[in-house]
Amino acid sequence: MLKKEMGIEATLVEGAHGAFVVKVDGETVYSKTERNGLPSSRDILELVQARGG
Repeated sequence: MLKKEMGIEATLVEGAHGAFVVKVDGETVYSKTERNGLPSSRDILELVQARGG
């Protein structure tokens, strides 16, 4: 969705302990552990757009 909507290529980095974190230019914009759940694709798109991604 990021590529289609914004022309951004996302990179999946394997982690541990079920972590799910979205970063824009090294800054965390979403953390599953902080928000107690997974975001929708639309949520991620809106968070990236809000950061000027």
